[in-house]
Amino acid sequence: MKPLSRPSRLLPVVFASYNGTRRRANLLPLLALALTRCGVPVIVHGPDLHTCPTASPPDSMAETRVFSAQIFQHLGLASASSLAEADTLLRLQGLVYLPLSAWLPGLQRIFALRGNLGIRSSVHTLVKILHPFAPREAVVCAAVTHPPYLQRLQEFFLQTKMLALCFRATEGEPFANPQRCPDLFTCQQGSARLLLAKDKMPVSQLVDLPENTVSATSAFTLGVLNGQYPLPQPLAKQAAALLLMSGRCGDLTSARRLLRRTFSRIAA
Repeated sequence: MKPLSRPSRLLPVVFASYNGTRRRANLLPLLALALTRCGVPVIVHGPDLHTCPTASPPDSMAETRVFSAQIFQHLGLASASSLAEADTLLRLQGLVYLPLSAWLPGLQRIFALRGNLGIRSSVHTLVKILHPFAPREAVVCAAVTHPPYLQRLQEFFLQTKMLALCFRATEGEPFANPQRCPDLFTCQQGSARLLLAKDKMPVSQLVDLPENTVSATSAFTLGVLNGQYPLPQPLAKQAAALLLMSGRCGDLTSARRLLRRTFSRIAA
């Protein structure tokens, strides 16, 4: 694979979005668009749009699973059909959805076996740590479902010297739980450290979130971007960490300041 070149002086942020959400709204597109609005280039890669409804094991809840690709399409964001097109779209719109088949078709064929096998394979682990840039030319936003894998993920990034933000996933998707932010760990400059600690105080007021449908989540995403709804605080924390790691801001204080200037409303 010929890697993409960085579209700007900033490190692009890369999200692997293959799971979709069943119980709560998929806010990964909102996080990606929030970073883009702050000037950070973003690539989200995942399954092909036409395979999204069958990208999860067959079960009674499969039809309610909402994928990032579906939300991006509903919002009118063009996806790439090749790496060359991804490079063009990234420079034009600052954010691109890259289907796995347009990037690594061999891996897509193995990934698609889940529909027949009903279980995940090693590909699901692999896609969390891959990105289409040179090894240290991007920030990987990597999330895991099971706690023991969090340390393994950090060990991998430290050995490869790749830059990464690691944390517990929300239903397998790499965005912070909008009700309670998890620990956010950075892997950079040869060490892993806790950048932002998880929320420990009792939840005094739950954030109002949309129902888990493509149309409702898309409307909520636009509402946050337009100032109608507040940006959930956990997503603001994750965005601040990524603004720092991408080089957009020099410290967390300036990152938070930029988010307050960019978004008229951020949940307390």
